[in-house]
Amino acid sequence: MDSNDEGHNIISCNQDFEKLFHFKESDMVGRNLDELIAGQEYIEDAISYTKETLKGMAIHGSGKRQRKDGAYIDVEFIGVPIIIDGKVIGAYGIYRDISERKREEEALRESDERGNDFIFKDLNRAGERIENIKKEDLIGKSVLEVFPGVKEFGLFDVFKRVWETGKPEDHPISLYKDEKIIGWRENYIYKLPSGEIVAVYDDVTERKRTVEALRQSELELSIRNQIANTFLTIPYEEMYEEVLRVILEAMESRFGVFGYINEQGALVCPSMTRDIWDQCQVPDKDIVFPRDTWGGIWERALIEGKPLYSNESFSVPEGHIPIKSALSVPIILHGEVIGLLTVANKETGYDEKDQAFLESIAKYIAPVLHARLQRDRQEEDKKKLEDQL
Repeated sequence: MDSNDEGHNIISCNQDFEKLFHFKESDMVGRNLDELIAGQEYIEDAISYTKETLKGMAIHGSGKRQRKDGAYIDVEFIGVPIIIDGKVIGAYGIYRDISERKREEEALRESDERGNDFIFKDLNRAGERIENIKKEDLIGKSVLEVFPGVKEFGLFDVFKRVWETGKPEDHPISLYKDEKIIGWRENYIYKLPSGEIVAVYDDVTERKRTVEALRQSELELSIRNQIANTFLTIPYEEMYEEVLRVILEAMESRFGVFGYINEQGALVCPSMTRDIWDQCQVPDKDIVFPRDTWGGIWERALIEGKPLYSNESFSVPEGHIPIKSALSVPIILHGEVIGLLTVANKETGYDEKDQAFLESIAKYIAPVLHARLQRDRQEEDKKKLEDQL
């Protein structure tokens, strides 16, 4: 609180006033209050309030006032005139720092302008480490500006619901992704009495990878067992179809081809006798594809001896089944391409994880397929010899 004489010169002030404006009482006594803390920019505003108190009226207002170091702060103030014998001889003034409240109001205003966005006020060290970002680089910025993928992630809707209802919510483990960040996050959101929203979250990427790797390993082992059993027990005519069926189911793919390279260097695809054969309207269909008929992703995978995938629609012959995405992996044994696995039309498209998975299956199939081909050729040679005899 400060008090002043008729000229609005300061008579005394308390420690809170000193702390707020960074002045010592000894520096202020006898000086004009308005000139001391209003600054040139807000002097007229301060004088207008002074005139009211000199008229004997109490005032209550807010505005910018200047500290000793020249910095402006937002303050709320109350002025009460001191009246003796009907004459105003001075006034008491009370000042309160409302800079933080003003920042919150500004943030809320910006939030409304940005379409119910949220503004960062703090981030702990764990958050800095997880997101590889410094707290000072995001304070005052919007959530959508710093984390543009938050809407697709689903967390932004949780923020809005918690802000509107006040009820805390869990946001289950989900994959967050933008141009800079990708990882699995688990969030718990709640609202403070002040109206601020707090997100307590954990980076569970490593845990998710471990679980996914275990699941993938178990799936791969199961597929290998099924394939091994198929090679050993299923007749030649059905073996390729059954192996392909197992792979398509595991890879959530609609169509596919499993074939081998024959002694003439052609790609033979007995697996094409399933529903892909029935739906394909290309005339003069065959399951044997000589080298000069190869094209597209098949040809590149076979000739280059490396896996390839694409999620762009393919140009296909008239009547051919539409291919929206495909992944082709050559089956290689001792550096020689002996077969091909191709899957197509997965709803979500293919990625490097799918490629690695099918590669591992192709590596497992290679020696088993080679042994089966050797056995089949020996039986064919034996039958030819018997026919000759």
